Amino acid sequence: MPRGWQKHASKHFGSKIRRGGSSHNDNRKCSTEQRVPEYGRKLKTSYQIDDEVMDYYDFVSFFEEYYDDEEYNQVDDNESNSTETSTQLSKKEEYCPICCEVTSEPLFNLMRNCNHSPACKTCYRKIYVTEAQKDVSNYPLTCFFPSCNIHVALSQLERHGLVKNDKERRKHQHLSAIASAYQKPDKYKLANCPKCDCGNLVRNQQKLHCRACSTMFIVLHDDKTQTESTIAVMEEMQNDKFGINDGWAECPRCKLLISKGYGCDHMICVCGHDFSWRFALDRKQRKYGATRTSTAIANAQRLNVEDS
Repeated sequence: MPRGWQKHASKHFGSKIRRGGSSHNDNRKCSTEQRVPEYGRKLKTSYQIDDEVMDYYDFVSFFEEYYDDEEYNQVDDNESNSTETSTQLSKKEEYCPICCEVTSEPLFNLMRNCNHSPACKTCYRKIYVTEAQKDVSNYPLTCFFPSCNIHVALSQLERHGLVKNDKERRKHQHLSAIASAYQKPDKYKLANCPKCDCGNLVRNQQKLHCRACSTMFIVLHDDKTQTESTIAVMEEMQNDKFGINDGWAECPRCKLLISKGYGCDHMICVCGHDFSWRFALDRKQRKYGATRTSTAIANAQRLNVEDS
């Protein structure tokens, strides 16, 4: 074994390291009797102190000089509290797909058979109650996603507390019945309850119980009488909140009697059909003649029935 092998094999092995020399001066050494003046403490045994260890002791003495134990614990408590608070906020705040905002309200699915993202109660009530009940064209209610046609039932709105009073419930039933009757005129007819004026869908029933107030009333299936009375009222009307009465016409798709007030000639029926008011007037004139009286309309309808 060559001389000096153990010296170069390990720094801390053998008696060579105690001789000193240039290789030994890079590191600092303390014996058991030597006292470190800047720290005021006695080191126990003879061991090697690297620069990293000395840097640690420098940090400890600096920290103890400027911070006491109470301040240190207070800093730890503040950091832990801020971490817990941020974690709780991140758990509570969720993204609503309707308003596109982060909300603290709990999100839920309105329909069980719809797999779209849940939304908050405020947005559900706004689109399905507050805004929907302003126009019958919003019915029947469907999922808020544009490509989803799953219908929203009244029981689902009531289950989640979106319909808050009896007035909103009756209006929902009335508008739903009107929309169904207008969209399928060959299948359904609309009969208003004589007590609460709520619309009810009718097929061939002679007696009907109102869905809103449970009142029973008799339904007369007389389309001619209903049409004539409606035309007579529309002809006598001069103006209303929608403007000057500009006559009446029929929707080209659902045959609903309509009247135009102020605005342009572009019409949108409650069944969703878009058409021109002038086109509807020309169509009525070709079908019933130039007169606007209800008697002439009734005579034209009778002639059509007799010819058929």
